[in-house]
Amino acid sequence: MDDPLGLPLPKDPIQRIQRFAYDLAWGAINEKWDASLNYFRGDLTDSGPRQYVQEVWDNQPPALGLMLALGYMTIAREGNPIVVQLTPKTFELLNAPPPVSIFISYRRSVSSALALFIWSELRLDRFTPFLDIRGIDPGDEWYTLLERRVKSSNIFIACIGPSTLQSEYCQREIHWALETPNTRIIPVLHGGFAPDDLPGSPFPELQLKNVIYIPEETAAAIYTGMEQLRGVFGLFR
Repeated sequence: MDDPLGLPLPKDPIQRIQRFAYDLAWGAINEKWDASLNYFRGDLTDSGPRQYVQEVWDNQPPALGLMLALGYMTIAREGNPIVVQLTPKTFELLNAPPPVSIFISYRRSVSSALALFIWSELRLDRFTPFLDIRGIDPGDEWYTLLERRVKSSNIFIACIGPSTLQSEYCQREIHWALETPNTRIIPVLHGGFAPDDLPGSPFPELQLKNVIYIPEETAAAIYTGMEQLRGVFGLFR
């Protein structure tokens, strides 16, 4: 089972709680910490979980009360500290597919509509893909954030049209993805950019990837391409 602890956090409150429970169960199964955890004044005190909360959650994980109310923890002993036990419900989360981190790369002047369509469709399939216009808040250090999100992604979807690879920002995102081990890169070619155009592009190595090719900007062609993309996740409609 791959380590999920470095994946970006979801923004949906319920998904954040499930992610916290999943990570705690994963850590217990892999002997990074125990299934019994100590809380003092609402904070985890065991060294392993405490370091995880600091690094991943910036010391702001879901509250203990929520974890208890939703059945992911139960109180084993009252006092200071409170001792809680991870429940069978928490460990059952490990039977589901591990959290998937998806980054959608695109050039706004070429692929905005397609990228937003892919983002919307994947959200309907209960994924939380990252798209810059939906994932960067005012005041964020966008360049650092983009690099971190690319390098922590399991799936990197590159929407590539005729001038996409001329964009400095798109080139950087693809470079980051190519140099990141275990990141699956899925080129989605459209707008007249065909697989035969890849060998002469700045990234000829992309021709070695199994690309999704949308030969024309019609609803039928885009739908077919989206179904191919869903197939990567074992989903079909």
